[in-house]
Amino acid sequence: MSLNNATDWQFPVGDKQYSLSKLFTALAEAQSGYYLLGKNQQWHGGIHVDAQVLNQLQLTDKVAVKCMAEGEVVAYRLNDNYLRLEKPDKKVAFYSSGFTLIRHLLQMDYVAPPYSINDKFEVVSGQDSLTHGVHIRRRPRGEYVGYLMNGANITLDIDYQYQSDNGYYWYPLLAINNGYSSIPKLTPIPLPAPPTELAAVGPVASCLGWLSLGRYPLTHNQQIILGQRDKASENQAVM
Repeated sequence: MSLNNATDWQFPVGDKQYSLSKLFTALAEAQSGYYLLGKNQQWHGGIHVDAQVLNQLQLTDKVAVKCMAEGEVVAYRLNDNYLRLEKPDKKVAFYSSGFTLIRHLLQMDYVAPPYSINDKFEVVSGQDSLTHGVHIRRRPRGEYVGYLMNGANITLDIDYQYQSDNGYYWYPLLAINNGYSSIPKLTPIPLPAPPTELAAVGPVASCLGWLSLGRYPLTHNQQIILGQRDKASENQAVM
């Protein structure tokens, strides 16, 4: 038998769609076997539907018992006669050991992964500097003033560009449009008069710090998503 995903669940007695509040109130009236915690303070995952529970739901003991959801019958047992239990006080109780075991298929809705099994991944040695984020510095190659996590949307002044002696290009950080910084509020840093090695002077008088995205100069698009590698230039952020 082919099982379908069980999506239409209902209480095993009655035809109404009871609210959770109504069901829990009714089940609390059971003589024993409370859901989800029994009298012995142990886990009890089943429910007992006795006369008190039926009374709370305004049902009689003639009501049919049905599956809570679509499924497949795995096993069942029906007693020809009630079984007999003699208690220590000599009282006799009759009970049934009959049961029906149903198998259900419970399946979460499919969500496509953010990658494809056909994607080709680049194997690199060592730790990728773009794994976590990039430091914000007070000046190019200077002391740290903060740390930006990957995914941050930032604005750089590409006109105020500085190339250090190791070949990396540095830019003033004008704004963190969206994302996370280790410092909730960065103090603006005045931009000094440009030294001769600065390529050009932009229109700003201060910035939040300096950062570098690699050895290739930025030529367009001041707003950048930090951590997205430029495949054409293969820039690497300077930590």
